[in-house]
Amino acid sequence: MAFRIRRTSIVWIAIAGALFVVSGVLTGMVTRVAPDPIATESYLPEKSLFQMAAVFTTEPLDAGDPFEYSVAYSDAVKKGWARLSFFVRPSDGPVILISSPRAPPECYLIEDFRSADPPRSESIGAIISEDEETNQNVYTLLPVWREPVYEMQIVRCYVPSLVHSESFTGRVADFYFDERAPPGMDFATPVPSLLYRFTGIVNDRDLRFAGGMELSEGRDAPDTSRVLEVGSFMSVHWEVAGRQSLRDTLLIIIGTLIGIAVTALIEGVRPYLEGLDQPESYTANATAAPSTPPAPPPAT
Repeated sequence: MAFRIRRTSIVWIAIAGALFVVSGVLTGMVTRVAPDPIATESYLPEKSLFQMAAVFTTEPLDAGDPFEYSVAYSDAVKKGWARLSFFVRPSDGPVILISSPRAPPECYLIEDFRSADPPRSESIGAIISEDEETNQNVYTLLPVWREPVYEMQIVRCYVPSLVHSESFTGRVADFYFDERAPPGMDFATPVPSLLYRFTGIVNDRDLRFAGGMELSEGRDAPDTSRVLEVGSFMSVHWEVAGRQSLRDTLLIIIGTLIGIAVTALIEGVRPYLEGLDQPESYTANATAAPSTPPAPPPAT
């Protein structure tokens, strides 16, 4: 027996298919995983960009000097930009190298960490050079203070953020301390290490590191800081709190969509399933013995 195509069934099946597609797309978004190439040792210069930052000095540092060069990282100030604040000592003649693949950095001299940014006209100029090995532009900063300064100073830089998604909720940023001297400044020597502080990452959970050295006992904020030595990589991973809540909500929505899709599919095929009983009923009626006709009335 041929099935009769019902418009209502087609509509129900189309609705089910659309809901299955939407739930599949949402499932792919939630479950997608893209491991960090630096942490997994699958780095490709043309595809994997990292944040290079280095500090050199034109004056030799004394052995056992207690001053520690450091960098405070933040992603909470300008959307799409990262802020790196370098804590340096002017008497050492510091030279800062920083990479920025898409736009030149904006750097300022700051007296206090909580100070507002100076006008754009007071930004520090930088010497640009292209690093073919890392496929990035590298900028050399030569900060100069108007007056002789002997205490610690801050060089605040904004660069396009290179944070990328590791999963739906996970984020990762890679850092490198380049040991190569700035172009034309072979006499400059890199500082032994840079102390990175990551207290400026907003909405982070489960901050963890791959690479870098842990701080010794007694140091401040050991869970959010790492020491990066010359010529070393470091990956910083964290979970975004707001994305975790969104993921849980999407999982509920996905389950609801699948339930509705299954119900719509059943409603669409139900008439055809019920029609499977019709051939059996028809055959039974066809093979049944004909009933005996009533006897004609007697002739008069």
